[in-house]
Amino acid sequence: MSIQRVRLCLAISPPRAMLSLHLIKTDRTDVTDFSWTCEESLSCWDKFHNFYAAQGLFTCKNIGLSQKKIKFGAVQYSCNLYQKKYAALCITVKKKGIHSKGVRLVVASNHGKT
Repeated sequence: MSIQRVRLCLAISPPRAMLSLHLIKTDRTDVTDFSWTCEESLSCWDKFHNFYAAQGLFTCKNIGLSQKKIKFGAVQYSCNLYQKKYAALCITVKKKGIHSKGVRLVVASNHGKT
């Protein structure tokens, strides 16, 4: 059996583009492309299941009854959705090898303004 193993709130939140904290690109201009985010007012739970998981943004972990330690799902940085996020924030991603797209940590404090 496969499951995502995530912890999410059930409070309804607006689409990212509607929030008062505006995202900024590495060149300090406003982010205008939010195609990498869920564009509906839903709970985090619903956004995850209806949009992010369906797009393959997170890994799935197998559940075994004999497991002693819980392993949570992780972000798939090579996912097309995450690559759209890099592009929207103007973050250049260098390939790490022949088969990988490479990743860089997105530091929230570098990309937010009120």
